[in-house]
Amino acid sequence: MIKKRNKKAEEIQKEVSKDPSKFGEIAKKESMDTGSAKKDGELGYVLKGQTDKDFEKALFKLKDGEVSDVVKSSFGYHIIKADKPTDFNSEKQSLKEKLVDQKVQKNPKLLTDAYKDLLKEYDVDFKDRDIKSVVEDKILNPEKLKQGGAQGGQSGMSQ
Repeated sequence: MIKKRNKKAEEIQKEVSKDPSKFGEIAKKESMDTGSAKKDGELGYVLKGQTDKDFEKALFKLKDGEVSDVVKSSFGYHIIKADKPTDFNSEKQSLKEKLVDQKVQKNPKLLTDAYKDLLKEYDVDFKDRDIKSVVEDKILNPEKLKQGGAQGGQSGMSQ
């Protein structure tokens, strides 16, 4: 749950501490983080290095079911409730996807190279020239689009 104002966050923290089982209900009503509010305050499996360092420091100190004091981070004020760690196997696919997303965001060329390798390995050939052009320009050579976009606003599509 995120609250920008510390006083309001402290009031909410007291309410949650009285009955931690109502955390989700309170998060849905009070949290400014609309994404987690919709999911009763659930963030899912949090990896170290994935969120704000002050948030993580507080989160990883908590025992199962325990509620934190008000935690200030770069995003605002939080009240954190630790859930028991989920079974790793049930979270494995989601974690893989998060890690791949993080790697691709840091180095988009990884995705382009993977596409190129797969197309080569399976000897993919596009019969339709328009599809081939789109795949080559937008997926395999995104630098070409950036260059075209910088020169008079061309979209990379042939006219």
